[in-house]
Amino acid sequence: MIIRRGKKVARRLLNLAAPSWHRIVDARSLKHEGPRRAGDFRWRPIRRCVEPRLDSAGATIGSRLYVAGGYETPDHVLNIVDILDMASGRWIGRWPTPPHMAQSHVAVACDGERFIYFVSGQLGNQCRAATVSASAPDTTTTQFHDLPPLPKARYAATAQLWNGRLHVVCGSQEDRFTPSADHSSLAVRDGRAGDREWRVEPSIPVGGPHRASAVVGGRLFVFGGQIGDWIAAPGDPDCRCTGENIRE
Repeated sequence: MIIRRGKKVARRLLNLAAPSWHRIVDARSLKHEGPRRAGDFRWRPIRRCVEPRLDSAGATIGSRLYVAGGYETPDHVLNIVDILDMASGRWIGRWPTPPHMAQSHVAVACDGERFIYFVSGQLGNQCRAATVSASAPDTTTTQFHDLPPLPKARYAATAQLWNGRLHVVCGSQEDRFTPSADHSSLAVRDGRAGDREWRVEPSIPVGGPHRASAVVGGRLFVFGGQIGDWIAAPGDPDCRCTGENIRE
């Protein structure tokens, strides 16, 4: 028993000593000396994430990075938020997530001050069904506030806060691989909804999951991503993925 516990401690210490996460540093960020050059940026290692994870969601507020959910393995998903202090490079805390919040393929947006918005995504491991749930944790109190459910469940949509509204765009439909061109928005403020339901917005010309997005100069940009995704095996009670996927 002592030997087994000693091995666990040794593995944990080894993980801390061999970081695999990195941060980029702008060497001229405090020097106003004209345009930056490629050589002004350097990658520096930081401590490993507390758990290995795939398809997790992330948001930054000040010097803190919040990493939510994700797959630890195809059979196990994480119901936690881990918090990285980017100034020190150390993981400083974690919270549990609500049981109805998706663990992967979540659309996420953040006000950059206090509230993070998580919308839809996959609830469970392997290739399980998506959820319509939406929630907003208060990073000061760690309390999660429920928002009106998205009209239809979506996998890996993208989200942005834009002009006081939470916009959720594209993703995959309920079958997990058919691209969705949906675009919905919800008035939000301080982690609470200002509307009773989501408003239908103009559809995106080309839908699909795993898009990136940004609001720049008062305009919403959506780019990259996939066309299609892994498919659950028909009739499999464990919703295991078939290993096949649609054109990407």
